[in-house]
Amino acid sequence: MAIQTGHRVGVAFALTFAAGFATVVGNCIAFNKRLMHLANPASLAIALALSAGISPEHHATEVGSLENVAIEEELKAMKGAVMSAAKKRDEYVLPEGTKKAANEENAAKRLAEEHKLALQRVGLLSAIAIGIHNMPEGIATYVGAAQDSSVGFSLAFGIEIHNTPEGIAIAAPDFSATGSRSRAISQCTVSALAEPLGGLIAWLAIGDGMDPISEGILFGFVCGIMVCICMKELLPTAFRFAKNRDHLVTLSAFGGMGIMATSLILFAYARV
Repeated sequence: MAIQTGHRVGVAFALTFAAGFATVVGNCIAFNKRLMHLANPASLAIALALSAGISPEHHATEVGSLENVAIEEELKAMKGAVMSAAKKRDEYVLPEGTKKAANEENAAKRLAEEHKLALQRVGLLSAIAIGIHNMPEGIATYVGAAQDSSVGFSLAFGIEIHNTPEGIAIAAPDFSATGSRSRAISQCTVSALAEPLGGLIAWLAIGDGMDPISEGILFGFVCGIMVCICMKELLPTAFRFAKNRDHLVTLSAFGGMGIMATSLILFAYARV
C-alpha cells in the first residue's frame, strides 16, 4: 500500500503536534503562580465554551465515561481520605494538653500524606484519560488537514484552546502533591504525544488516499463524534464552571462560532 507524502502531509502532522503540545503549555501555566490566577472557574468556562463554539463539529471523541468516572472516583477518594483523617484527629483530642498536641500533629501529618497521595492519583488518572481522548483528536486533525488545510487549521485551533486547561488539570494536582516539575512535565508530554500518534495512525490507515464514498463515511463519522463531545462534555462542563453566570458560556460559544466562520472565510480568500 502506497503512503501519502508531500507538503500537505507535513502540514497535517505539524498541526497534530501543535494541538497536542498545547497540553504542555497548560502544564507550564500550573508552575506560574501569576498565570494560575487565570485558571479560575470563570476563565475555564469561557475557554471551554469558546472551544466548543469554534468548531462544534471539530472536536474528536474521548472516552468521556472513563475520564469522568475515574476523576470522580479519585475526588471521592480524596474527600474520604480527608474526612477519615479528620475523624481520626478528633478521636485523639484528649484532655491531656501534651498528648493532645502530639496526636493532633500526627493526625495533621497523616492528613497531609493522604491528601498528597490522592492528588497524585488524580493527576495520573487525568493524564491517562486525556491521553486516550487525544488520540482520536489527532486522527481527526490529520484527516481534516490532509484533505483541506483550512479545516485542519480550524480543528487544531479549537483543540489547542481546550487542551491548555487539560494540561493544567494534569499538572496542578501532581505538582501540588510532589513539587516535582519534571514528573508533571513528563506526564503532560506523554498525554500530548497521543495526538501526533493518532495522526500517524491515520496516515498509515489512509495510505495514498481514499475513494469518495470512504471519505464521506469517514468525515460523517468524525463529524458525529465531534458534535457529541461538544454537546456532552465541553458545554456542560463550561456551565458547571460558570455557575450562575450562564451568559459567559453563551457569549463565548457564539464568539467561538464567529471566530471559526471568520477564519474559514479568510482561508478561502487566501486560498489555503
